[in-house]
Amino acid sequence: MSAFACIETSVITRGLKVLDALLKRAPVRVLHADRHTPGKFIVFFEGDVASVEESHQEALATVGEYLIDEVFLPQPHSLVGAGLSGKYSEFSGDAILMAEWKHVASTVAALDYSAKLVESRLIDLHLAQTIGGKGYFVLEGELSDMDYLQSELLSAFDGRAISLDVISRPHEDLVAAMHQRPAFSAGRV
Repeated sequence: MSAFACIETSVITRGLKVLDALLKRAPVRVLHADRHTPGKFIVFFEGDVASVEESHQEALATVGEYLIDEVFLPQPHSLVGAGLSGKYSEFSGDAILMAEWKHVASTVAALDYSAKLVESRLIDLHLAQTIGGKGYFVLEGELSDMDYLQSELLSAFDGRAISLDVISRPHEDLVAAMHQRPAFSAGRV
């Protein structure tokens, strides 16, 4: 994944218009484009940096007042692609950071930021489906790193986080329970 972007709209019809505009602007590959509760439309797309940037700018110009959230990542961390593909690490460590976000684009931006800031493994990622259009991720790492990351995310993403919690040595059944649902899957395009 050379570059990645996400656009979240508050109106489904405007989301469809945004999708059309960004596809016409530059050659990008749509990873997901679909409706989500509560009446949002979310588009994920990837490609080379220049194409994704052009399509992202076109999407922002088209969305207008219906923009909920957005992100453009020119060089996303590999955990972003792994998470979107439903590829998670097995829990084996010291602590987990559980991070819940108001919007999907902020979730992905915070995951990328986190993975670049401290060494960690992705244990879980859930976006939009069945959770009211929100997002969350769970990272595993050293307790000191997870505590540090918690404070850094609070300041870097002021107002966009719903909850950031660290658990030292979580029970194995807790980690197993996180994976008892289908992974995020590509929607209709």
